[in-house]
Amino acid sequence: MARSRRASPAADPPSLLLVGLGLLVAALLAADVAIGLAIDTRARGFLASDLGLALAFVIPGLVALRLRSTGTTGRWMLALGLVMLVESPYGYAYPPDTPGALAILVVGEATYWVQYAIAGRILLAYPTGRLPGGAERRLVRVAYALAAIGSVARVAAQLRYGTDAYLEATAVLQFAWVVMGVLAAALIVVRLAQARPVRRESRFPAGAAALALAVFVAAFLFLATYGPPGVATTAVLFVAMAWTCVTAISVTFLVRLLREHLAPASVADLLYRLEHVPAADVEQTLAETVRDPGLRVVFPTPDGPVDVAGNRLDPATVAGLATTPLGDPPVALLMHDPDLAHRHQLLPAVADAARIALDNARLRAEVLAQLNEVRTSRRRLATAADQQRRELERDLHDGAQQRLLGIGCTLGVLRASLAEPAQRAVIEDVERQLRGTIAELRAIAHGLRPPILTDQGLEPTLAWLSRHAKVRVRLDVRVPERPAPIVEATAYDLVREALDRIGRTDGDARADVSVARDGDRLVIEVTGPGPVGADPGLIELTDQVAAVGGTLAADRARIRAELPWTS
Repeated sequence: MARSRRASPAADPPSLLLVGLGLLVAALLAADVAIGLAIDTRARGFLASDLGLALAFVIPGLVALRLRSTGTTGRWMLALGLVMLVESPYGYAYPPDTPGALAILVVGEATYWVQYAIAGRILLAYPTGRLPGGAERRLVRVAYALAAIGSVARVAAQLRYGTDAYLEATAVLQFAWVVMGVLAAALIVVRLAQARPVRRESRFPAGAAALALAVFVAAFLFLATYGPPGVATTAVLFVAMAWTCVTAISVTFLVRLLREHLAPASVADLLYRLEHVPAADVEQTLAETVRDPGLRVVFPTPDGPVDVAGNRLDPATVAGLATTPLGDPPVALLMHDPDLAHRHQLLPAVADAARIALDNARLRAEVLAQLNEVRTSRRRLATAADQQRRELERDLHDGAQQRLLGIGCTLGVLRASLAEPAQRAVIEDVERQLRGTIAELRAIAHGLRPPILTDQGLEPTLAWLSRHAKVRVRLDVRVPERPAPIVEATAYDLVREALDRIGRTDGDARADVSVARDGDRLVIEVTGPGPVGADPGLIELTDQVAAVGGTLAADRARIRAELPWTS
């Protein structure tokens, strides 16, 4: 009976690559150790430091491949570590007649300056591996060209002209690399200062490494040129410089990789937090989870995108942010720092965890957007009504009232021309009625909107209203500048209505009127002995105040309203 066989799964290509790279690293490391133990006359600590530096870049590179990081920094670190392992014997101290010295020289010179070019590229593109601008790309190209030219120049100088020419070529190359290092450090610091918070946090290790490198290089060159004879001090300084940069870049990158790999584990905590977070705080909670204080949650609606507060999205507030849609079709959009885009595991996990909370926040935002639209519509209606009142008041004052005054003048002329007392009495009676009509018309016009309010503002208008009120008024107005016209009209109507209510109750009463600006609000308060705010008829006044975005509170002895300074 034939025995069935289960086909073994095909090997994962990345796993094969990791195995191959691991074997290559092991072989290079073993060769370096063997060569170092055989020919290196330095203290063994220097050999361990050289190999440790190389491994400090190799290990994060292999980890990045294993975790399938989307950035290229890990690959460049791996490349730098491999180049350092290949170049390592070139840094050993050994006699010139050592067997294989020429091969060590050629291989070492071919790779020595390449280390600096790769290290510079890692610093300039940290942490994503993408060079951020044209200046960085040009500087990296110059660095590779300088590495190639420098290697050929030093080998040719050593083989053809001897040690003196070799040292002269080395001095020129060192100066060129110092200039390159200064330019790279300046670019990194400038980018760091211009970056958003998330990007600044991620690039800070590169900036620290660049500054530390600049300080160490300056000290190294100073000691090498002006210091005491011997290489012990400069060698120790070189080791300190190298390990400082490794700590700032390699170790930080490895910690960042592991933190990003474990980031989905924070989703469970996010789920728990979202159960106790109101819809209004979902955006802040997500921003704290992904460590991006500038994160915005936006909801697409038929009338355009809105934020969590239901306000129409201002494109200027999200300029330069990357967009991650949640769902298909998207129920929400995450507007975040572009540096978060490479964290391909975190954003989808956060989006899935926050789906229900985002749905609730979306519903809330839609309701708030509708409410904002209603408020905006009410403000437009109130503004239009106030404009119509102003036009009607102007028409009554400049039109009908002026014509009636003209009729009165004509009647006066007619009365003076009449000789019969009876006829003159009739004209005088008509004049009295006409004056009464003009007075009523003027009162109606003032009730609509007194001209003094349009011409001089709220404080003179309230002073005029206090003088003509049926009650004694103590007025306190502290308004250094004029609010919006519709706000002035609403405040005037409020005070007039309150004084009328007090006057209908007790003509000898005294009312206190206070009007003051409090931040972006205009606060009006009217108090009196009568039922100032007890009448259900205040509903219309409440609606008028709400139409401009204000609030009104009233009890038996007081009316208090807060109006927006601008509406």
